[in-house]
Amino acid sequence: MKKIRWTDLKHIGIFGMLGFFWKPEFKMFFLFYLLSFVEIYNNAKKSEPGVESKKINRYFETLMLSMFNPLMFPLIIKQAFGQIIILFRNVKGFPNQDNFNNKTEYILPFNNYWKVVSGGSIKKNSHSWDIFTQRYAYDFVITNNDISYKNNGSNIEDYYCFGHEVLSPANGEVIRVSNKIKDYQGVGDLSLDWRARDFRGNFIIIKHDKREYSFIAHFKLDSIKVKEGDHVIQGQIIGQCGNSGHSTEPHIHFHLQDSRNFWIATGLPIKFKKVTVKENGSEPVIRTHSFIEKNEIVSNGWKSADVLNQRYL
Repeated sequence: MKKIRWTDLKHIGIFGMLGFFWKPEFKMFFLFYLLSFVEIYNNAKKSEPGVESKKINRYFETLMLSMFNPLMFPLIIKQAFGQIIILFRNVKGFPNQDNFNNKTEYILPFNNYWKVVSGGSIKKNSHSWDIFTQRYAYDFVITNNDISYKNNGSNIEDYYCFGHEVLSPANGEVIRVSNKIKDYQGVGDLSLDWRARDFRGNFIIIKHDKREYSFIAHFKLDSIKVKEGDHVIQGQIIGQCGNSGHSTEPHIHFHLQDSRNFWIATGLPIKFKKVTVKENGSEPVIRTHSFIEKNEIVSNGWKSADVLNQRYL
């Protein structure tokens, strides 16, 4: 397995929080956040080549403003400390597409065709490679001619996926639910809701196996249909797609992690049991036990009702 690079230890800068009490460490803390902002800004430019600089700047500005949100700041600290813990948990190497195979067989958390706007099994397609919990995360939207909205996209109701059903990707037990974060209305300019109480928005964590947990986020306000302790089956409707938390437009965020604790969990690559993929305008191709990658148009190829009736596992 691949060893941790020494450069990965830049995240150790979070210990600079001690700088609130000792001056030299404060500089380390400041440097950590400066490097983080630079990295986020560069990733934004890289991942959105067609977006005007004004929108990228708006994204960056609202991300920085969230640092001054007293409700958000503790969560950012948790995530930063979690990075250190994850590094030590994976000192012999991180899970990757070559050394990890999920025990549970997963379907996509939606019906019909959605686009993978970010995410994949390799670094160049990654949702957030250096945020270890979300290294293999996916963001999904519905598109029409590669556009995710009608009209001018200035209202969340303009987005095709807003309000669509979200499905449980596998059988499991619901261990965490957050359902009270409002949907961000400021869509269309890449801005984030910097005043949000939680960057994850409304979310669900489902335990599928001893070290396999689904994390699904940005649900519509009050749309989640399950509660903690409920047992769900694959394909069951669990909520609706929304725009809560740090979300630039309505979408489904989905990743697999190895712990029930979001802050210290390692992200895991997912091989889906059966996906239908549209590629370059050609006929859809069915792939089994396969990864999916950024820019692919994907579907389960069946409806949730079929899954419920057949108990497809």
